[in-house]
Amino acid sequence: MPINAGVNISKFVGYAVLGINPGVDISKMLGYVVLGSPSVTPPLWGAWTFPDGTQSISYDYSWDMPTSATVVSYSVVAGAIPTGLSLTALTGNQAHIHGVPLALGLFSFTLRATNAYGTVDKAFSITINPIPSSAGGNFGFVA
Repeated sequence: MPINAGVNISKFVGYAVLGINPGVDISKMLGYVVLGSPSVTPPLWGAWTFPDGTQSISYDYSWDMPTSATVVSYSVVAGAIPTGLSLTALTGNQAHIHGVPLALGLFSFTLRATNAYGTVDKAFSITINPIPSSAGGNFGFVA
């Protein structure tokens, strides 16, 4: 069966199916090819969450989409990541949120992961805590 004009088969994987019984004359046998597509799925978010951060202390959390067949891009589509942090793509399926958080509180946001086969959103949150106060008493300098 011919392939219709305009059909993109560049992402198909070909398989040959042969079955010959002993004593069968194959000089007049027709060949058949079964075309199947590789695993093509949109990104799949894992079950992980972002760890808490501390105000004025460097924050860096990286992740990847190991199940994605193609490069993934990431964006914040709702809410906001903590003030002072940035979302940056690394390579392939990897990205990270990093920087120095400036504001305290709970920051809720939705990340979007997109590859050639689709888009998936997931809600996350990051809590930025205050710097812990010093344990103990007063400290002074002696001149």
